[in-house]
Amino acid sequence: MQEKLPPLAFYSEQKGEVILGHLVSPETGDLTNVPLRLSRERHFHTAFCGDTGYGKSVAAERLVYETTLHWKLKTIVLDFGAGWRKLMNAPGLEGRVEIRQLSPGGVRPLRWNPLQIGRNILPEVQWRAFCDIFGSIAKLGQRRQVHELRDALRRIYLAAGVLVDDPECRQDPQWGFVQPGEELAAFSHQLSDVDGEPVGAGTPLALLTADSRQLLAVHRSKLVGLATLYREIEEKLRTVPPRDSMLRGVLEGILFRLHPLVQGAAAVQYAAGEEAIDLNEIVPGSQGIHPKEGSAPVHTNGWGVPSPEGRHTGFVEAWGVAVLEGGAFLDDFSKAFLLGWAAWHLYTDAVILRMKRGATRPAHIQIVFEEANKILAGLDSTSSDDESGQSTAEQFANMWRDSRKYGIWLHLITQSPSLIPPGILSSCNNIFVSQLKNPRDRDLAVAALHRSEKGFVDEAWRRFLASLPVARTVAKLGYAFDRAEVEPCYIQPLMLDAQEPSDGEIG
Repeated sequence: MQEKLPPLAFYSEQKGEVILGHLVSPETGDLTNVPLRLSRERHFHTAFCGDTGYGKSVAAERLVYETTLHWKLKTIVLDFGAGWRKLMNAPGLEGRVEIRQLSPGGVRPLRWNPLQIGRNILPEVQWRAFCDIFGSIAKLGQRRQVHELRDALRRIYLAAGVLVDDPECRQDPQWGFVQPGEELAAFSHQLSDVDGEPVGAGTPLALLTADSRQLLAVHRSKLVGLATLYREIEEKLRTVPPRDSMLRGVLEGILFRLHPLVQGAAAVQYAAGEEAIDLNEIVPGSQGIHPKEGSAPVHTNGWGVPSPEGRHTGFVEAWGVAVLEGGAFLDDFSKAFLLGWAAWHLYTDAVILRMKRGATRPAHIQIVFEEANKILAGLDSTSSDDESGQSTAEQFANMWRDSRKYGIWLHLITQSPSLIPPGILSSCNNIFVSQLKNPRDRDLAVAALHRSEKGFVDEAWRRFLASLPVARTVAKLGYAFDRAEVEPCYIQPLMLDAQEPSDGEIG
């Protein structure tokens, strides 16, 4: 005999262009033709939780497809494997999906230098953030290993003149001035001093505008790569006496984590060099505005809001999906780090642009974290005494708490919600729960559905979540003014009906 379903809502009338699935009758358990709709006003950070194979990615894929298509959003998917390719052939997204692969040997590899300074990110901010995020995901000790990593990265950045606002760089007889090669670089016409005058070789950095110093920092950082950092730490290791086993262990631990990214094909893919792209360039439409049919192109000033030239001319800003594909031939740490670092880059760039231009439009960017526990909580996240765990929570929880102010939505997909930092899960007002068998995971899901995770009052909910069939999900759209609208409902998410492209089609 089947147990009766716990009390569930049934929303027969909803507003919204986005259709996420169809409601299941809470009385009979039968699938109905009543759609679960989502309006833009109720869209929020979303968590998709469930055991493998039960449909959480199907629900996430539908949300990404519908919201991108109907609201013309810019969506970035951080895919740990290769499960989001269908979007390339999804109806309405033709030509608006870009897939780049992290694994060496991919047909469309991401040629990226993780140490290249972002176009809008201050060098000092990126220097510290790189060490924090690398250390968090790698589970490096905060007191020694992250400290040593930070010192090593600072040394190689100073040696290349990247930290343009650092007093040591300003006072350097070489890097404290504009170099002859920089005077002739492609961006040299954009350099100016504080009086607005063009600059030439020998001009002190202190006389340049902030934007000019940023251009120089980006240019100089193209000569600094992970291999440079690896060699710097190796050189220090050679100077450490054999009896200092603690420091040797600290440095060897850092080298162990860097090793997969500085050997073989990965060393070429993530090397320094002029041909490495700025990560934000892969986002569809980041270079401009797509004109409506029959209209002429207009100018743009980036991927935040339309430029003044195009704001009132009937043009719409570019939109689409960028998928960073981890693939099967890269180790878990390398994928987790590269995806987490990419997320920080994309998020921080969007925040800076939003601050410069002001909040002139609704939220228009969303980032999806597949296998979120590996990125947000680091590897081996079951360890309870690791001192780097708190740093991980702070780095990414701040993104979840603050991103709404900057027009960015963040979504996570996980098999183990209990491994997600609490502050992140609390920020997800919308949640989709498929079958969960782990008791700790179920307790968190029950609490997120505003049911009691303690005692016997809502014991039926724990049994219900542990026995959900394939393709059935409990959904809660928790961002609403009416309390009656935040009750959880029972749905079957709509599967995206599209053919998965081959490697040849992607390339």
